[in-house]
Amino acid sequence: VKHVEGEMFHRIPPADAVFMKWILHDWEDEQCVKVVKKSYEATPENGKVLIVDALVNRKEGRKRQVGLLFDVCMMGYTSGGKERTEEEFKELFHKAGFRSYKILNLPALQALIE
Repeated sequence: VKHVEGEMFHRIPPADAVFMKWILHDWEDEQCVKVVKKSYEATPENGKVLIVDALVNRKEGRKRQVGLLFDVCMMGYTSGGKERTEEEFKELFHKAGFRSYKILNLPALQALIE
């Protein structure tokens, strides 16, 4: 594993994998699409883009309540950031050009998106 500097909105250096944690929830959809697209372009055909971010559960329950609370916090901390549902992430990936991806729910609020 090697840390490589880049500017996520302009150019991400070529890599076998791009890892982002707690990044996308800081930004509006348009900026997220740019970052995800740049990440996709930086990896080879067999490369990986790995994202760890909060995933708001649509079903009632504790995870949904915590996700919505985090969403309210992001409204106050950022100018357009938010926590997203699986459907909202799917829309981002579709717009960024991904043909396939997996969303793996974790026991915590976060999900690993590959």
